[in-house]
Amino acid sequence: MSQDTRDTSLDIAKGFAEILVIFSHLNFAWLAPKTENVLMLILVSLHNTTFFFISGFLFRYSFEKYSLDQLVKKKLYSVFRLFILWGLILGCVHFLLLKGELRYHFFESFNSVWFLGELSAGYFLIVLFKKLIHSDTIISVIWISLFVVGTFISTAVGKVFLFSFIMWIGFQIRNVTNKYFGIYAAVWAAAIIVLQMSGRFWVFEVNAQPGYKLLLLELLEIYSSAILIKLVKTIRLNDFLGNFLRYVGKTSIRYYVLHFIIIYMFLSFDKSSPIMSILCFILCLIFPYVIDKCSEFKYGKWINSLF
Repeated sequence: MSQDTRDTSLDIAKGFAEILVIFSHLNFAWLAPKTENVLMLILVSLHNTTFFFISGFLFRYSFEKYSLDQLVKKKLYSVFRLFILWGLILGCVHFLLLKGELRYHFFESFNSVWFLGELSAGYFLIVLFKKLIHSDTIISVIWISLFVVGTFISTAVGKVFLFSFIMWIGFQIRNVTNKYFGIYAAVWAAAIIVLQMSGRFWVFEVNAQPGYKLLLLELLEIYSSAILIKLVKTIRLNDFLGNFLRYVGKTSIRYYVLHFIIIYMFLSFDKSSPIMSILCFILCLIFPYVIDKCSEFKYGKWINSLF
């Protein structure tokens, strides 16, 4: 996809999703449990799925343009390098900001950047399957089987195959329009309501336990993967908001890894204060932009070279 023909709504949708990711990482201890659960259902079903769907959608153009060696270098290696690099950096930052009082093992900082690990796994699996199997139908059947079986074995295994499968869906689709957006949104909202009214579907518990509840959540995530794109294509954004979301979308990895530094800074503050959550959110939106704009200076260039 050339720069001239690039669908800018994809960048806006990625920016929207990244802001939802940042928002989901705030502390909502001040909310009532049921309210927090509804909020997390909405966020979990939308933000990550949009990222992986668009990544798979755009990867098709790289797959058709580059050789296998170039794909490994430009996609698999570059993303996996960021996963390792920022996993280590965030581990050090967490240690320093909390004065060495680690609440978890140092290397669990990689959980913060799991998105990059999943993304590199998705690129790898798409390349592997496309090179070994020449039927997209067979690949889809294998992928569905892997994420369903994996979901009942381990949440980690299930998620790896879930998000890589969402990338595969995006890889297969040539275009996303706003057609039937109202129907898509209504079904999505109805699913959220039904899951919440069941009284037995708590997001944090479901994400930690393999089984049929996790599978239901994953099916909701698969269904929701294109909704943000349809939303962006349906509504009209003013220039300021549209340009800001587009900027966040184009620099989404920078926003993703850097917002954790602000999150870590707020871990030791009052966890029941909505004001602190709002302040943390605002700083998370500003900090990566400031780092980017400092690239003309010596240390700014060095920091930006890490991405």
